[in-house]
Amino acid sequence: MMDLDLDDVADATAARATTWRAAGAQWTVERSPTTWKKPSVTAVWTTTHHALQLTVWTSGEAELDHLTVSTEVIATVAYDLSSLDDLANLLDDVTHRLTPPHARASPSVRHQIALHGPGPPQRLGDPET
Repeated sequence: MMDLDLDDVADATAARATTWRAAGAQWTVERSPTTWKKPSVTAVWTTTHHALQLTVWTSGEAELDHLTVSTEVIATVAYDLSSLDDLANLLDDVTHRLTPPHARASPSVRHQIALHGPGPPQRLGDPET
């Protein structure tokens, strides 16, 4: 884990705006009050097919929730960021999830990115286990 500067999260998010716009995504980025015990940045993206919410805390902890609208499946992935490269990889994962399949990188890249998940997703309405 790292002591993450939340400005780095905002800058890294802004740097990907063109790609996300091309994927048809709309998004917002908000910072929590700095007086909170663990300040954070939360970003929310929506497309016709997906909704994602990412929260990144100054501790380097991050959580990404991804709803696939057509299946009503939510996948949650937890990250422990230890460098700015880890943050870049996490935002690459967001980009991958927002990008339509026909516009994605090669299958080998898709496979590598898909390995980040901690387990099977849950359907909406299913009790947490």
